[in-house]
Amino acid sequence: MKSHLSIIVPVHTIPNGEELSALARWSRDIPDECELIFSLDLEREDKSLRDWCEEYLPSRKRIVQQLNRNPGETRNVGMKLATGDWLAFVDSDDIFYPRSALTAIEYFGESSDLIVCRYQTLDLNYNLIKESPNLEKLSELIINLGFWRCLYRRAFAACATFPPLRMAEDQVFFSRILSFNPRVSFSNEFIYNYVIGGDQQLTKSIDAKEDLRTAISILQSEINSSRIFMKFRKQLLLRQYTSLLNFSGMTDRIKYSCKLLPFLIRPSYFVCLVSLIPLLVKNRFNNSRVEEL
Repeated sequence: MKSHLSIIVPVHTIPNGEELSALARWSRDIPDECELIFSLDLEREDKSLRDWCEEYLPSRKRIVQQLNRNPGETRNVGMKLATGDWLAFVDSDDIFYPRSALTAIEYFGESSDLIVCRYQTLDLNYNLIKESPNLEKLSELIINLGFWRCLYRRAFAACATFPPLRMAEDQVFFSRILSFNPRVSFSNEFIYNYVIGGDQQLTKSIDAKEDLRTAISILQSEINSSRIFMKFRKQLLLRQYTSLLNFSGMTDRIKYSCKLLPFLIRPSYFVCLVSLIPLLVKNRFNNSRVEEL
């Protein structure tokens, strides 16, 4: 039977807690309309990860294994295996709600290529940190893109690929999706729990800055080649610069800030930066209120 939703999960290490892991917890009870694709991202030949998947994860799954990959290429492999009409991308340390995703697809699927849903941010003990607001337009998405909060029509997403990066590959993929002018809908369904603070998170890797530099270069070149959703894609590029600054020391911050100046000379980029500032301030204010509560 053809699946309605293909859930692609790159797995690069055996989750902690074994059968209590988030991955085993949510994936055991999935609707028949879904298929699970576990793309094992291994740095060396190791059967232990495959054995863990066979023991603790559902029988209705597909497993593919490759060596010396990264999350970007690993997701590309999963996309090639998918048979569902829709795609969802899930990190192995987070929690996904397939039934809520199917509800969003049922409501918006016929008129959409991209469905933006809601998510919750949790700590390692699964305590709620914050909830994403219900969005109404793309400009509100730029502060925390969270590409895993989105559902992608497979026939549409097949036009795009992930770059071979360990970080920011999702930003490039989403920008590429926008370049094809998708029909976008916004759902109030919570489909994802984003868990922060884990030691295995790739954003803590030493390759983070280099991958951000590469992602910025890709975004620059691809933005110049397309006018579709131009304002959003320029905001996305500027947002990546701010992320790079967060990973840098004072010397690098000065260097990257100087590289940003040529963009601000261009009126269109300056307008995008000005429009981005209120969103950043609003996001910081909302986060402060959550901490107070």
